[in-house]
Amino acid sequence: MIDRYLNEVSPEKAESSYESDLKRAKFLKISFGDMSPEDITPVHIYKYLDKRGLRGQVSADREFALLSHIFSFAIRWGVVTSNPCTHVRKFSEKRRSCNISDHEFNAILSIAQYPINYAMQLTYFMGLRPKEVLYLKIENISNEGFLIELTKTKHSVGKKLVLWTTQLRFLTDELIKLNKLKSKNGSLLCNKSGYNYTYDGFSTLWQKLMRKAVKEGIIQESFQFRDIRHKAATDIERFLGREAARQLLGHTSQNTTARYIDGIRVVKAIELRT
Repeated sequence: MIDRYLNEVSPEKAESSYESDLKRAKFLKISFGDMSPEDITPVHIYKYLDKRGLRGQVSADREFALLSHIFSFAIRWGVVTSNPCTHVRKFSEKRRSCNISDHEFNAILSIAQYPINYAMQLTYFMGLRPKEVLYLKIENISNEGFLIELTKTKHSVGKKLVLWTTQLRFLTDELIKLNKLKSKNGSLLCNKSGYNYTYDGFSTLWQKLMRKAVKEGIIQESFQFRDIRHKAATDIERFLGREAARQLLGHTSQNTTARYIDGIRVVKAIELRT
C-alpha cells in the first residue's frame, strides 16, 4: 500500500515533496511494513508517535500525516474501508515564525555571495518559490519583464508576468553578464558545471550561510530560504493590499480571475528597501 502510494501519488508532487515522502516512508515501513492495512489501529499509530516523538515530534507528525494520506488513497483503491488515523491526535507543532525583518534580510544579503545573494533578491522582487528561482532561464526574459512558470506541484499551475522595475532589470542584467559564457543551458543562476543548482545543493549552501550568520551574531535566529517569499507577500500587502500580494505570489481565486490576461497574471516587481 505504501509502495503504491510512492509509485502513483508521490511522483505527482513537487520534487522536494516527493523526496520527503521517500524518506518518511522508510520509517513507516519499518513499523508497519509487515502488517495488513486493515489490522492497523489507532493504538498502533499512537505507539508509533510516542516512539518517534522521542527523536523529534515534528518529524513524527509529518510521518503521521503521510500515513493518513496513504490510507485516504487506500480507501479509494478499495484496500481498506476506513482510515485509522482519523481519530488520532498528533503532537501540537509550534508554529514557526516566518517574519523576516528588513534588518535581518539586508544583514544576510550583505554577507551572502553568489548565488545566494542574487537568489534572495530575485525571490523577494518576484515572490518566487525556491524551485522557481533556481530554474530561471534567460528565455524567461522578455521586453516587459519575467515570464514565470508557476510550479507549486510537479506540473505547471500557470504563468505570471512580472513587470520590470529598475532594481529587477539591473539585477537581471548583472546575472546575464556574469553567466553569459558560463551557463550551458541558459540558467540565470548556474553552478560551476554551468547548469542550474539543484534544490538540495542550494539548500546546503543556504544552511551553511545561516549557521555562519548566527554564530557571528549577524542574526539571532536562522530562517528558511522560502521565508523570503513570505516576506515579499507581507511587504507588498502592507503597501498595496492583499490583492497585490495574491497576484505577486501567483495564487488563484475568483477575485483575481478577472485580472488574468490570456492565462498570465501581470504583476509588478517590488523594490528592496535598504
